Amino acid sequence: LQETAHRILKWKKYLKFPSKPVLSTDAKHLINRFLTESTNRITYEEILQHPFFTKIGKINWKKLHTSKPPIVPNVSNELSTKHFDVFKSVKNSLHSVKGQTLRNHFPDFTFNRKTPDRKSVFGLFSKENAENHPQIGK
Repeated sequence: LQETAHRILKWKKYLKFPSKPVLSTDAKHLINRFLTESTNRITYEEILQHPFFTKIGKINWKKLHTSKPPIVPNVSNELSTKHFDVFKSVKNSLHSVKGQTLRNHFPDFTFNRKTPDRKSVFGLFSKENAENHPQIGK
């Protein structure tokens, strides 16, 4: 999971389409529009009009969430993982978080606070902040 996230974040280095399975030009274009600089990223409206979707027929996007999917996997319960690959080892899984900082689990993730006066996220829960922003305590 972490390796997949890393490869997505480093798409310029890792994104290469294999010869098999063959992907259509439209599929490659759509993937490239998802994995690109934010200024070039595909918009919601462009997704609705993208040839990858328009060529397969009319899609009722407003009712998509209530329509029957083309493939319904047979699962025993909502936590079933039988359709997922089993890997020999999972480095840095959530099971190994105990005793480590979460910073190690988000490689290449950066966050720059716009208000540098706070030293940590715990400042959000200060008495002063709770008084000024009553929704925090809810």
